[in-house]
Amino acid sequence: MRPLRQTLLCLLALAPLGAGAQALPDTLVWERIGVDDPIPADADGIAFDTEGRLVIANAYDAFRWMPDGSWVPAFERRGNGRDYRFEPDGDVYYRRGRSLWRSRDNGETWREMGRRVHGSDTWALTTPEGSLLIGLSGSGDLIERSEDDGDTVGGWVGHDYPGNPQTEPAAPNSGFAVLPPGTPGVPASGRIVGAGITGMAYSDDDGRTWTRSELWCPQCVYARNITRLDGGPHEGALVVSLDDNRPGGVSAGVWRSTDGVAWEFVGRSFEPGLSVDIYPLGDGLLTATWGTQSGLRASEDGGATWKDLGPVDPRQGYSVNDLERGPDGHLYAALSANPGVAGVYRTVDRIFAVAAEPASPSPASLGLAARPNPSSGGTVSVTLTQPAPATVRVEVLDALGRHVAVLHDGAVGMETSLSADTTALAPGVYLIRASTDSETSTLAFTVAR
Repeated sequence: MRPLRQTLLCLLALAPLGAGAQALPDTLVWERIGVDDPIPADADGIAFDTEGRLVIANAYDAFRWMPDGSWVPAFERRGNGRDYRFEPDGDVYYRRGRSLWRSRDNGETWREMGRRVHGSDTWALTTPEGSLLIGLSGSGDLIERSEDDGDTVGGWVGHDYPGNPQTEPAAPNSGFAVLPPGTPGVPASGRIVGAGITGMAYSDDDGRTWTRSELWCPQCVYARNITRLDGGPHEGALVVSLDDNRPGGVSAGVWRSTDGVAWEFVGRSFEPGLSVDIYPLGDGLLTATWGTQSGLRASEDGGATWKDLGPVDPRQGYSVNDLERGPDGHLYAALSANPGVAGVYRTVDRIFAVAAEPASPSPASLGLAARPNPSSGGTVSVTLTQPAPATVRVEVLDALGRHVAVLHDGAVGMETSLSADTTALAPGVYLIRASTDSETSTLAFTVAR
């Protein structure tokens, strides 16, 4: 990842969180969006591109939702879609059937990265050394690793993930998480932890070889939805949804680990049953769905205790396929199955903060403020303060660090008022950057319509 984009990613990740963890309300009120256009009736996956725009995938195509309530094609026709993932470096990943595709030009062209991908949690993982991993199905659990980023034919090498040597059906889910150097109990090279049909395993050599953890058992431990908590009382810990069919095991259970080797059972998200999906929402929050059950549950303590959030729609007979925290502060859900209910839903109320005001500038630094923030379009007033007159360049960047506009480039006094026209900007998170010869100050602001 390029240094500028890495810096922007850190800034954007911090902006929505504010001073403390965000708590979900006891009840969520939902609305279906885009109801006047029936094309994307079922929604299998939802995502937000690097400009904060909503994209859905279903069995027909990929669609982008427009503020006027209509859907427009997002990319070239793919068919049999599952989900998209937009990476900060500009790559787009797409799951179709049981294969994974990647685009490096925002969907203009695509290349297949791996076949027979596991279920909804398997994406390509860039390892600490820069290699690429994809979890596959086949004999037990299988991992493909590429040292050339998958760019050349034959660049993939199969590595057996510890599993049943006999051919098994495709795993319901699989996924990876990375524990960085400096994590207690983790080597200096970092650690990759994988979840699959035979449970949990880990690698300390960048995915070349794998070691079974205590949560491993062929045909009796089914792990899915591994995630690393980015906030809350257990920040940095790994959480996984797991069906343990060993004697005395617990299905629909949530397990937690600080090192990916030793795991502890912390709670049960639903009553016994298979196919429990966990979706992280940031700030240490977790939400869970169970098969075709319409209710949602949330945990604020790393999966130990759960509270009911109510159904997305009071009618029955649908599946919740995906949950995402939108950059506009709303929670979004993708539903399928019931023709009268299926589609994309979002919470009526904004339940997450979308931007944080900067702290008061110190006497020796540039200060930036933007109001209104978030903006619904139109003019945003930008205030620049500094301890002494100087020459300052003030510009607007998008989430990838690309230039959008220059607000000022020249001499200014100790306090300067500027304006930014956001009428033509797509909804999403942007940066205002002020630079002098000696320092730079950056402020995130959101356009939400």
